Amino acid sequence: MYSGSHSPRGQTANYEEIHKLGENILEPIQGDDESESSDDDKVYEVNLNIIPVFILEVLVLGGIAALAYFLRFEPSFPVLLRGFVCNDETIIYPKSVLSQNSTVTLEISPTLLYAVSLALPVTLLLLGELGYFIFSSKIRKVVRPGCVGCKMHMVFRRLIRFNGTFFFGYLCTSILTDALKLTTGQLRPHFLEVCNPSSCPPGQFISVDICRSPQQELRLARMSFPSFYASISSYSAVFIMVYLHTIVALRTSRLLRPTLVLSIAGLSLLCGVSRVSLHENHWADVIAGFLLGGAVGGYIHIFGVFS
Repeated sequence: MYSGSHSPRGQTANYEEIHKLGENILEPIQGDDESESSDDDKVYEVNLNIIPVFILEVLVLGGIAALAYFLRFEPSFPVLLRGFVCNDETIIYPKSVLSQNSTVTLEISPTLLYAVSLALPVTLLLLGELGYFIFSSKIRKVVRPGCVGCKMHMVFRRLIRFNGTFFFGYLCTSILTDALKLTTGQLRPHFLEVCNPSSCPPGQFISVDICRSPQQELRLARMSFPSFYASISSYSAVFIMVYLHTIVALRTSRLLRPTLVLSIAGLSLLCGVSRVSLHENHWADVIAGFLLGGAVGGYIHIFGVFS
């Protein structure tokens, strides 16, 4: 005979109570099968592919970084010299808009753009992975790269994977943006002020270089489409928004996740729209930048992180 405490119904109730006590406050990322088996089941399993693949990916990432650097900061690749009309209303805006307006206009320096678009996602990735490692009740699988005594725990493996994937997409977004800039040669709204032509009759189409400004300034004035600020900020925002939406699921607060996600989206939108108010880009440039960065961020998440 079985007592009431050993009945199947009693066992089910106890199991449900234990399960509720151990419930995570952070949801694991879907599609991550790295923690499905225990370390004891894989004690002698040595993965010989991790180190060679890691070295190869670092070399590839370094080559992509070099290409992104030369496209952005070196005049190694020529820009298309597009002609213009002297009284074109789309390129006659002043460049020094801050000194002429009484209202405060948000001006984001390139240094600040790089700092925020890189540092913020990396910091949130670190905090998210530490929270997942601390609060997740799933078994931590240990990978042994190269030898039985070599151990690589889950938190380090996931940090390397997510950060590496993020930087790869970041560099690809920069390369695609600058490649489009060079091949289209779209003139910025303040092009005529930068150009400072020697002679420019109204209504006449100019197909030759009559500008008197330094070549470096003219090169930048011909690279409006798409907006680099919009593409980079939207890529970083989409990447970290999807990551936070997937991993953060605090049971006691329903507002934390949407607050974080919408705040990041608002920063990205503000960064892109400010380029229009500063006469640095046209509206089409900003919209194209948002679409480009968002598309790369979505692709990286679907086929890069979770594949």
